[in-house]
Formats: sequence, structure tokens, C-alpha cells
Amino acid sequence: MIELLVVISIISILSSVILASLNEKREKALATRVVTDLRQFNIVLELYYDENDAYPSFDHNWNDAAEIAWSVPYINWPKNPWGWEYHWEFFPTLPPDSRFGFSIRNVGPEGAQIIDDIIDDGVRTTGDLTFDVGGTRINYWGRINQNVPPHASC
Repeated sequence: MIELLVVISIISILSSVILASLNEKREKALATRVVTDLRQFNIVLELYYDENDAYPSFDHNWNDAAEIAWSVPYINWPKNPWGWEYHWEFFPTLPPDSRFGFSIRNVGPEGAQIIDDIIDDGVRTTGDLTFDVGGTRINYWGRINQNVPPHASC
């Protein structure tokens, strides 16, 4: 009976170690998907800019007619791995170097750090990718030319 208990305890210890490792790999995979999505979004915006000499209009709702009209030839907007929509935003009150960008909600501190390590400087409060103080979203400015105005419909 004691041998059986020892075997069961060893198996439970090993499984907990393996599950912890798998969870860490899962978070990294989710964050890597976000990085891939952001890079695709940059390509989409570069294509749109090349054809229109401006960035697209938006109103924070990817499923309405305005977003569908400009994005259909370029991309079918995915949801991020946590089930939230990406947001393409224009912040006219921010400094000129960070007016356009994407926001990603409910990433969590671990996911945000992994994403920042992959595509930026590893510091969540600086660079092209910043994590807001409340810890609920990431803002990504990417390689977007911040000096170009959006379409007049913005």
C-alpha cells in the first residue's frame, strides 16, 4: 500500500511540473500569435497607405460598414487569442509620434511581457508597444508613419 502511495505521489509531482511547463508554452504561443497578427496589420496598413495616401477610417467597431468597406480587400480581421477584437485607433490628442495604433485588450501582464520581449525593447512602458497602467490593454504603434493624416471620415 505504501508503495502505491509513493508511486501516486511521484506521478502527481511529475504531472504538476509538466502542466506548469505546458501552461508557460501556451502563453508564449498566444503571445506569438498576437505578434504575427500585429505584423500582418502593419502590412495591411502599408498596402492601404500605398493605394490611398492616408490611413483608413475607424470608429472602434470592426464589424460595421465603415471598417468592412475599407478592410475587405486587405484583411479579414481576426480576434486576438483571448477572444477580444483588435482596435485600430487614432488619438488626435496624443503626441505626433503615437497617434495611430492598435490596442489589444485583456492580455494580462505575462502575455504583455512576452509580446514586448518579442517585438520591442522588453520594457512595457516604452517603445512601440506600451502596456497601460490599469493593466487591461496593450497599445502598439508599430512602423506606422505617424505624420500621415487619416481619411477625413475619421
